[in-house]
Amino acid sequence: MPSSSIEWWSTRKPVVARTRSSLNPSVSSSTSTLRPQSVENKGRMARGLKEKVWPLLETGKVKPIIYKTFPLREAVAAHAELERADHVGKVMLTV
Repeated sequence: MPSSSIEWWSTRKPVVARTRSSLNPSVSSSTSTLRPQSVENKGRMARGLKEKVWPLLETGKVKPIIYKTFPLREAVAAHAELERADHVGKVMLTV
């Protein structure tokens, strides 16, 4: 049975997820938290994002690839979409 995950973003609780698909074991994805980083490092990274990444997003030079968006109540369908493993881009849940 294939394994997959949906990435959850939260400002309250850090999320760590690792997934590997049995359909293609060479492909994996992981997320982590910045919790172990020092306050100074977090500040440096935030400034770097603000100065270098956000302008690219705001001008449209860099765009996330969103394959499909599902309302939260359709999370099961979103997970089924991930399990098919034939998409390119993010499968998003809206709240």
